[in-house]
Amino acid sequence: MLGWRQARLWLGVVAVLCAGATHTASARSSGPVQSTGSIQAAAEHFLRDMLGAERRASEVHVGRVDRRLRLPECSAPLGAYLPPGGRRNGQVTVGVRCTGDTPWKLFVSARVHIYEEVVIARHPIIRGQVVAASDLARERRDIARLGEGYFVDPRALIGKHARRAISAGELIRHRALDQPKSVRRGQRVVLVARSPGFEVRMEGKALAAGGIGDIIRVRNRRSRRIVEGVIASSGVVHVHM
Repeated sequence: MLGWRQARLWLGVVAVLCAGATHTASARSSGPVQSTGSIQAAAEHFLRDMLGAERRASEVHVGRVDRRLRLPECSAPLGAYLPPGGRRNGQVTVGVRCTGDTPWKLFVSARVHIYEEVVIARHPIIRGQVVAASDLARERRDIARLGEGYFVDPRALIGKHARRAISAGELIRHRALDQPKSVRRGQRVVLVARSPGFEVRMEGKALAAGGIGDIIRVRNRRSRRIVEGVIASSGVVHVHM
């Protein structure tokens, strides 16, 4: 993992190489040169416009471009873009290019902070506890630092079970909660098979436990055939015809 200073140096090298690929004399231009400030500004304006269109609270910090880099002054307004597959938050890379008479391009590093209200524990939650609205709060966090699996809507957590103890103020993640079991293993359930124009209901025995939306195996009590279905509600499993 590269540190911030190493990343800046590396991107400076990449900038020279990329610029050289389209303009061989870019590093030693004898005419007017493009100011590094204008390059940084093009990258910053691009990121701010992108984030503004998404209507997200954010901060943008663009890394400095090596002042020793001497690119020909562009005869057209500078353009900026995200490279294919590029990140949109955290440590990002922005491409800046000139499409004028002497085209060139380079990459600029930046740090993007995106803030969002996420769900945290209002107070300690013990393992196995059913989560209620009073157990939850929302707090502004930089989601670039959070990774995947957080919640923004407290209603999505209500009624779920805590798989482990959760500390007060802790960010609540998907893996910390279990969907409440709507079907127990060995329970008698209603198998519902639907097709346009008709519906068939049969009695079955659940071979696994699960919550609403889970796929489980069920044995038809009459035919003894084992089928897979989706738990639709407590004691009801939908199977495909």
